Amino acid sequence: MRRIRYILMHSAGGHTRPYSTWATAYTTTTRATRHISPGGLKPLTRTVRSRRSEEAVTQTFSSARTSIRQVSKPYKIHLDKFGFEKGATILDFGGGRFDDAKNFMQKYDVKVMVYDPYNRSNEHNRKVISAVMKKTPSYIICANVLNVIKENEVVEDVVKKIKRLAGPNTLCIFSVYEGNGTGHGRQTGPDQYQRNQKTDSYVPMIRRYFPNAIKKYGMIYARR
Repeated sequence: MRRIRYILMHSAGGHTRPYSTWATAYTTTTRATRHISPGGLKPLTRTVRSRRSEEAVTQTFSSARTSIRQVSKPYKIHLDKFGFEKGATILDFGGGRFDDAKNFMQKYDVKVMVYDPYNRSNEHNRKVISAVMKKTPSYIICANVLNVIKENEVVEDVVKKIKRLAGPNTLCIFSVYEGNGTGHGRQTGPDQYQRNQKTDSYVPMIRRYFPNAIKKYGMIYARR
């Protein structure tokens, strides 16, 4: 039996203050019991533990101001190349504050659930995580999230969280904005960062958790 533990996020004036990072959003796994504090709900710490050391790694730039109104590339390309089966469910990890993708996919009879610790409310994220725990999604899409995180450890931790949410038949699709493609990251605005890396450079990090990950059609496809 799965047991869900919620850790409430701090709020003031009725508005959520999303000072958590992507990497500290939720989840630890112990044997058959899975404890989850849904994203948008406050983690116990603002930092993540590096896989390579005991030092805490702080996410320097949050993702709070990087939400863009659009139907991201994975939806359009996968729809064109393969299509989405009717009745499929998609977890849009870091999908932002807008529902353009959700509305776009409704005409294909595909349900999109957006999870975003910065741009969605506590209650919204709680419902999404609860739904995913009850039934794993057909797809997990992570579009333009990894490229706005400066620290490699945090990027990898996001991928690790996605793996934990994926079922054995879930297809995960990662896409990134490559910026100028130089590989030289820089701050692009208040509390905003761009890694400027080619899609190929993310493949090794994703393969740490999805060994079969491959680049296809400018995106990275992976299964558990």
